[in-house]
Amino acid sequence: MMWMHGWGGYDGGPIFGMGPFMGLFWFLLLAFALWGVWKVLPLTDNSIGSALRTLEERFARGEIDKSDFEERRRVLRG
Repeated sequence: MMWMHGWGGYDGGPIFGMGPFMGLFWFLLLAFALWGVWKVLPLTDNSIGSALRTLEERFARGEIDKSDFEERRRVLRG
């Protein structure tokens, strides 16, 4: 008669064991964590893009004229 081995009683499974599945589990967990960090923390400085969008919105609302818009856009782009 076969008894459980040790405390847990798991001897590795019928064919391949849990090794590949645990590796896949940890890989997916790490990939998900890195994806979450990538989404939360910006890796590039997008302040120029945001400033250009704000400038375009101000021009569209008529708060600034064309020459002022072009001058400020030129300054932002460097």
